[in-house]
Amino acid sequence: MSSSVLDIEQDIKAIEASAYAQPRREAQPFAEAASLGDNVRQGDIYLVLIPTPPASDLNPVPAAQLAGGFQLAPGNTQGSRHVLQLSRDAVGAAAYTAKNSAAIAELVNKHAKPANPVPSELIGPVFQTGSAPAVIEHPEHGHFKVPANFTCAVVYQRQFAEEIKRVQD
Repeated sequence: MSSSVLDIEQDIKAIEASAYAQPRREAQPFAEAASLGDNVRQGDIYLVLIPTPPASDLNPVPAAQLAGGFQLAPGNTQGSRHVLQLSRDAVGAAAYTAKNSAAIAELVNKHAKPANPVPSELIGPVFQTGSAPAVIEHPEHGHFKVPANFTCAVVYQRQFAEEIKRVQD
């Protein structure tokens, strides 16, 4: 191997080591003064503040699945690691999968008023923070702190194609 290739490899290793040595950033806050329809983006997902949907539109996620954090986007890559960490002490904290994603999409569209309506295919889980804030962790995009007593729908970023599908990391 030539010395320039070795130099590049050493530089890459030094950059990687430096990146891992950086202290974790504080979680970015979702504004406590937010109102229905307000949203934040974390990579390829949006967290949209919605009113609490009827229980008939939701499937509760079992507590055992929430214990170590609940992944909000399907996938095995680092980019899909949007992980919900609910406070163990929070009264009323819960996560759900959408039993009726069309009804959740209707809530998102009614309150967020996006330029293009969000189709039901892009609706992900719904969560309630309960009496304490929650954190959405992500290794690349940083973390978001969601205030207490918020209900959020996860909306996946749309991939522009002939058929509607979510972006996958």
